[in-house]
Amino acid sequence: MKHGKVWIGITPDCEENLGGYYCMVYNDEEMENQIDDFCIHPDDCDCTNDKEVEKFIKWYAEQYQ
Repeated sequence: MKHGKVWIGITPDCEENLGGYYCMVYNDEEMENQIDDFCIHPDDCDCTNDKEVEKFIKWYAEQYQ
């Protein structure tokens, strides 16, 4: 999904961040040139609430404006 100047791919995290998400940041629409990544930890956000997850992703994407 596009957020400002970057695209962010999101997938459920199944390792030590179980219940959270692993997110990859790309600077191209094809999502081939990964420039960063980050995790959304269940302790930082209610990962069962899509609106909270979206808010967290938007906050992170703003760092690239």
